[in-house]
Amino acid sequence: GACCARALTSGAAIAASAYLLIHLFSRAPMMGDDIDYYGFALDRLVPRPEFPPDTGFHFLRWTVWGPTLLFMKLFGFGIGAFQFVPFASMAVCCALAYLVGTRCLGERGGMLAALLVFFHPLMNDLAARPMPDIVEALLATLGLFVLLEAMRAPSGDPRSGRRLYGLGALAGLLVFLSWVNRPTGLIWLIAALLIALSRPRIIAR
Repeated sequence: GACCARALTSGAAIAASAYLLIHLFSRAPMMGDDIDYYGFALDRLVPRPEFPPDTGFHFLRWTVWGPTLLFMKLFGFGIGAFQFVPFASMAVCCALAYLVGTRCLGERGGMLAALLVFFHPLMNDLAARPMPDIVEALLATLGLFVLLEAMRAPSGDPRSGRRLYGLGALAGLLVFLSWVNRPTGLIWLIAALLIALSRPRIIAR
């Protein structure tokens, strides 16, 4: 309804604001072995046989270098391509934290959750380079949001069955992507179980 539309609009505004603020106040990018993700994407557009990219375990994490490749195709190879995955992931995490927090704790709780994500000291490092950690946070937060949406589905509505199937398929996809990104990413399923056990309390809100 109107309340859901307002929450989604607020979430989109938070994501856009966070993305802009990260650009304005981010520190110089860190370039450790995570530069490999940029290199994998670059090699697919400008292959250099004399400088083949490392094909170690970093290559398997296409959840990181895949979006970087898409950004390169659209906007070029500049620093924006290196920063896109961490900046966009953090911005969407802030929006999802707001939506999850609003579901569980109300409007103020959602805004506080978004601010805690944005100003968490660990984010200062995670947003400085493309790495699976920030993508892991994004997939986990999105998974929890999908779970809460599924729990709110009205049982008497004939359309709720199709909606639940869709949300279930999306949750399965997120589990797969979390595993591909990094096996430790599946730990969000523990949080999902705890939320499921507290279902009556959350639904009451």
